[in-house]
Amino acid sequence: MSTYQEFSQQVKQIFLNIIKFIEKVKLGSVISFFNVNERLSSMFDISMGSVERLRSATRKIEYEMMERKRKIDEEKQDTGNQELQMFHRLRNLRSSSLSSSSTTSIITMVANLSVPYPYSDQRR
Repeated sequence: MSTYQEFSQQVKQIFLNIIKFIEKVKLGSVISFFNVNERLSSMFDISMGSVERLRSATRKIEYEMMERKRKIDEEKQDTGNQELQMFHRLRNLRSSSLSSSSTTSIITMVANLSVPYPYSDQRR
């Protein structure tokens, strides 16, 4: 089920410019395929300076998005490393003699550790 979407006059004008450009290309290559800035200028009917600013802004946005993704990935990595270190501490504590106070601290640490364990199949 498609819905009708209303576009502003500016967006309609941009679409019209793109359609005209594609029709020109269909008849023969008007602008070299490798001259991206000139093709964009013709496609959007804007000046070369505007194309340069638009591409610069786009590169800046892409860079910021990649930086955010990298930071999120680093945070996930750090969280994973912390869980691994906690696991190793637990294993070392198990091998040493356990007192009642260390047992409660181990139980607390295990409760805070978010390592998934497989469930046993209880359907049998």
